[in-house]
Amino acid sequence: DLLNELDDCRFFDVNLSLVRVDYPFIDELLSHIKVYLKVDRFHRSKYQKVLSVLIANIIDKLLKQQYSYLAISFNSNLYKANRYNPNAVGYDVLQATVKFLKSEGWLEKYIGFYDRRTQSNEGRNSRIKPTQKLLDALHRYCMLDAQTLVHPDKETILLKDKNGNLMDYKDSSHTNQMREALKLINDQIASSWCDLYITDNQFDKLQEYLKVHVDKPPVDFSEQSLVRIFNNGSFSYGGRFYRGWWQHLPNNESKGIGLKLRDYIRIDGCYTREYDYKALHPNLLYIRAGLAMPIDDPYTVDGYEQYRKALFKPIFNAILNAKHRQRFIDASDLRNDVAKAGFNGDLEDIVQMLEEKHEAIKQYFFSGIGLELQREDSDLLEAVMLNCIKYNITVLPVHDSIISRLAHSLYIEEEMKSCFIDRYGVVPTITLDKTPSKVMGVYSPSKEDGVELIRQQYEEYSFYYERKKAKEPQ
Repeated sequence: DLLNELDDCRFFDVNLSLVRVDYPFIDELLSHIKVYLKVDRFHRSKYQKVLSVLIANIIDKLLKQQYSYLAISFNSNLYKANRYNPNAVGYDVLQATVKFLKSEGWLEKYIGFYDRRTQSNEGRNSRIKPTQKLLDALHRYCMLDAQTLVHPDKETILLKDKNGNLMDYKDSSHTNQMREALKLINDQIASSWCDLYITDNQFDKLQEYLKVHVDKPPVDFSEQSLVRIFNNGSFSYGGRFYRGWWQHLPNNESKGIGLKLRDYIRIDGCYTREYDYKALHPNLLYIRAGLAMPIDDPYTVDGYEQYRKALFKPIFNAILNAKHRQRFIDASDLRNDVAKAGFNGDLEDIVQMLEEKHEAIKQYFFSGIGLELQREDSDLLEAVMLNCIKYNITVLPVHDSIISRLAHSLYIEEEMKSCFIDRYGVVPTITLDKTPSKVMGVYSPSKEDGVELIRQQYEEYSFYYERKKAKEPQ
């Protein structure tokens, strides 16, 4: 029960702070911290900034969004003076401030833990939450509605080392260009109202599901500013777009609330479609090998068509990321998926089938080339999105596919083909992952029941229409 309660959290953001820091309450806390630390030299401005960041997170991420806990890491590597920490939140100062606030009854704290609900006993960050004493003080000092802001220099081009840790780098004309392009993309998304058209009851069920399934965070519609994440300490690997709320949705009818939730994404209240390059990574490998793209589906093996989505496609992609064939077969978690799917064989059988089907590009298997291909597909999507912006068209990236308004279907398809032809000289196949009529819900109300139906709709979808009202210019 405690673990489920601790899942009701948002993640601490060092980029978030109060617009102003000269609140009397912060001054009061600073005077008490100085006494608590018993030091002769007190870096007031450093503690003032940390308090500003902590309180801004509590107000913006917990109180406004009605969550209970902040998940906060006390890994010193995350608080170095670099591009990822523009508010200069120091590790020692943060740790001392939280320790003081806990000791004086302003915060509750649960130290980091291993979650034994998961097979891998995944590590979880520490949790903090405001006590009633802190909530009363924020109310007394009129800070519950204090304005917060994300630092204007928040880094959007992220580079991780081979262990997945953020690492600093020197800017170049190329990184600056990517950052400027991403700003254009984020500004275009911010200019639109992107939302999820499900009932209030469905939305509540979705949030409850996500809170106890720790692989995906609850939906936060304010999370629409994208970043690009590169891997292995090089801008040659990765580079896909992340941190948009729409990317976290469980898109399988067997998970979540029984809906393919991407089908219910709306842009400015309009129906959307998801546009995808068919079998992009296999086709890029055939192009790289100087061969024609296969006519048939690269993920389908004759006689095993029913296992395409559940087994052959994810295993093919995993093969591209793996570097050792036998280690992959022996240690891969996909072995359990093969067994659960009822496949008459094992993981090695599927690997062998894929190797035989793709003998022409077999040299790329188990080479770790997957992250290189991600760099290619992310650059391709960047080009598509930038071209769409010229016509004021908003697109939402999801890995190597994009979501955009149904009304823009013809333009999106032509733009995706054009960008692909410019790069590779061949015509790709674009797949549409949704039948629009499936979720349109068309009806023709009579004069008598029309108003009543509209009223019922507004009641059932009140969260949706409240967000629309908040987005509209005042």
